[in-house]
Amino acid sequence: GSAVTVSEGYRFVCWVDANGSEVGTDAEYLPSRGDDGLWHSGTYTANIVPIGYEIAFDANGGEGEMDNMQMTYDVPANLTKNAFMRIGYTFQGWATEPEGDVAYEDAQEVVNLTAEDGGTVTLYAVWEPVVFTVTFVMPDGTVLDEQHIPYGEDAAAPENPTMEGHDFIGWDCEFTNVTDDLTVVALFEGVPVMTGSTYGKTGGSDAGMFAGITALLLAAGGTAAYGVRQRRRGEREDAE
Repeated sequence: GSAVTVSEGYRFVCWVDANGSEVGTDAEYLPSRGDDGLWHSGTYTANIVPIGYEIAFDANGGEGEMDNMQMTYDVPANLTKNAFMRIGYTFQGWATEPEGDVAYEDAQEVVNLTAEDGGTVTLYAVWEPVVFTVTFVMPDGTVLDEQHIPYGEDAAAPENPTMEGHDFIGWDCEFTNVTDDLTVVALFEGVPVMTGSTYGKTGGSDAGMFAGITALLLAAGGTAAYGVRQRRRGEREDAE
């Protein structure tokens, strides 16, 4: 008789004779006896094949769909290119657990991720938030503080600045839920604020800027009018 030993990543299917005909599916094979009681001689071969498994892709906080990959043990293949998206984040690669580090790069060649026949290996997208710069400045553009804030998080106001002869009354815009580079200008009673384009960065919203200017004009008794408007990056600055 014969017994088969199967290597990891493979499975036994059956025994076949010299003609390729299946003669048994048990791991141990004992040839049959003839009418004369003697064992039939012959060559019998174990049919052993590599296992098959799947790779599943988890967006892990992102959006979109990706089909599972069908894999065969000992046969390398490139991972399907990432099709998930996540606003405010960049894709870094694939991890083997939701909070894990990158184990495989996008479209990397992989092989033998599991030896379980019919198993499923799940890979999780790894995301890194885009980081924006929030710059706090004085009305003349002097930088008070510069912070690097991940997408959707809040900046923290620096210590209230001072200006001789003028009271600090706040900041010209909100700096919570940051989704872009931002310039935040300190507001002082009776002091005009230069346009955001003067600082070379995208500043607060028009609404925030005009609210600040309104406060300044009120503080000045409405006797002065300043041609102040927040400009977005790349916008032409015309004379007011």
